[in-house]
Amino acid sequence: MDVVFLIQTAFNKLHSGNAMDLVDDRLLKAEDGGGFSLSGFENIVRIGLWCAQEDPLQRPTMSVVVKMLEVGMDMLALPQLKRPDSSTRNQKLYKYQNTPHIVFIYYYMQTSSMDFNLKTLG
Repeated sequence: MDVVFLIQTAFNKLHSGNAMDLVDDRLLKAEDGGGFSLSGFENIVRIGLWCAQEDPLQRPTMSVVVKMLEVGMDMLALPQLKRPDSSTRNQKLYKYQNTPHIVFIYYYMQTSSMDFNLKTLG
């Protein structure tokens, strides 16, 4: 089984036009259709990816995030997001493997379903 990082998956789905694949099917099957709009959801994913940039200096402040969510600021104002680098992430995972209380969220791809797991390293 391959380990797939959520940030990479979200980035790839967003840029391939398949962001709705990230939404849990149970939410979409709710009576109100989950209340999701594709454009609104894509904007939330973009903000999330902006917050998860590798370089902390490239991340927005929380006040900017709150303003974007409250006022619905134009998403064109978002900077160009960098593609997450799995090799860098794997090196950091190795570097911190002996650090207690570090929790990484990852999931395995199994046939057509996803099994979400939490793993504490250390």
